[in-house]
Parts: sequence; structure tokens; C-alpha cells
Amino acid sequence: MIKIPAFTKSYHRKQVVHTESITLMEDTIYAVIGANGSGKSTWSRMVCGITKPDKGDMKFLKGLRPGYLAQKSHVYRMSVKKNLMLNGNDEERAEDFLQALDLKRLADQKAWKLSGGEMSKMFLARILMGRYDLLILDEPSTAMDVESTLASEKLILDYKETYHGTILIITHSIEQAVRIADRVICFDHGSICEEGPADEVLKSPKREETRRFLSFLGADFKTYENV
Repeated sequence: MIKIPAFTKSYHRKQVVHTESITLMEDTIYAVIGANGSGKSTWSRMVCGITKPDKGDMKFLKGLRPGYLAQKSHVYRMSVKKNLMLNGNDEERAEDFLQALDLKRLADQKAWKLSGGEMSKMFLARILMGRYDLLILDEPSTAMDVESTLASEKLILDYKETYHGTILIITHSIEQAVRIADRVICFDHGSICEEGPADEVLKSPKREETRRFLSFLGADFKTYENV
């Protein structure tokens, strides 16, 4: 288990995160949801040690191997395959990722010439080349088509099964949360308003803030209640 301390963070005198402590379980995928500007990405960067909180003890990271995939990652001026190999010198693993994400035909192409969806797949494959105890993926399937999204989710599930770590996926897709998450963390105005098993939070949220956000995304709780 990873005990994340209470965090606060402000920008330009405006507080954007003020969370209580939360314990994250190993061998678990968390979908982190919430409206734009609710603080989920800032909180996640603090959890991973990238952003320094105004208040919050970072000692919990000692001994952990954290990994973070940003919405906009850096493209190195080399081939697609070499971009992957920067995060792990395992050519067979890189080939497997390229094959799974339909990038094999582009392996030797200049990475900065990829389309948006292809680049998202490369970024995900590159981060998955490493081994992390705590892995945070911020909108990992951005710009991907349905087939690629499903393929990427399978790779994330396989990663959990292999390394048994803690994975946080920041997503605006209810469908993705249903397919891949074991648990859900919902943010509202800088704080965690609800956390629990995915089925419970997504189908029968306890907090009005969660219900309101999920309804905005198109959740039909009457349908859920009749299942």
C-alpha cells in the first residue's frame, strides 16, 4: 500500500488542490475523474513527485519507483523504436509494443512526424517499457481511435498483471473507467469527493458532486439501477 499524505497547492494565490490523505493499494488500477480544473492532474503530479506541494510530506516516495506520462510528452528526434528504447533496453519488448499498437510499420520513421494518435501510442509504449511501483497515466489514449484505445487498455492491464503495481489513469471516459479500473477517485474543486470500487462509484455514487459530474459525461443512473 502507498499512503499519500494530505496535499495543498496554490497558483497565483488560488488554491487548486486541498486533499486529505488517501491510501492506494498495490495491484490496482485507479481511474481518476473530475471536471477540467478540478485538481486531478496537479494532485497526480504531486503524487509522482514532479510538482512540489505547498504542504505535504513527500517521504512516502522513498524507495518507490514512480513513472508519469503527461498529456503532452517530449518527442526525441530519433526513430519511433529508439524513442521506446530510451526507457528500457529490451528490444523484444519494444517490438511487442510496436506490434500491439500497430506501430511496427513505423518503427524506423522519424518520431516527430507521427500523427497525434500515433504519437499517443508511442508515448504509452515508451512509458510501459519501464518498471514502476507507481505509474500515473494522464489521458493515455488521447487522439486514439477505438481500436487503438482498446489495444492500449489491454497493454495497461497486462502491465498490472506483470508488475502488480499501483496505476492511476486520469480519464474523462466513463467507458474507459468501466473497462479498466478497479477503483475510482473523483475530484471536485481541488479535493477528493469520493473514492471506492469502480462499480459502486460509477453506478451508484454516494456524493452529489460525483453524480453531477458523471451525469455531465452522459451516465444514465436509471439504466444502471435497472441492471
